[in-house]
Amino acid sequence: MASRTYSSGGDYDLSDPVSSFADVVRRVVGQPQAFFAGLPRQGSLLGPLVFALVCIEISVLLVGLLTFLDVPGGVTWLFSRTSYRNTSVKSTPLERRPKG
Repeated sequence: MASRTYSSGGDYDLSDPVSSFADVVRRVVGQPQAFFAGLPRQGSLLGPLVFALVCIEISVLLVGLLTFLDVPGGVTWLFSRTSYRNTSVKSTPLERRPKG
């Protein structure tokens, strides 16, 4: 496995954005404690900022696609009358739950 060098931001290499993005996502999801422990406390915030913007863009594109396809999870689903907030399961208020 080849070793990679990262930008001074410590996590996202701007010179190789695609493979660096995939590697960072893999490390954040697979080993979050080791990933965040290895981040430098000082340095440029440009790499992490670009990474966050890429994540936001991917999220916006996915929600837009879900909304266009009218699949639950799109924007219209969040604000519809039949969203997750209006389920048929009734919950009891905390004050009225039986003690036990």
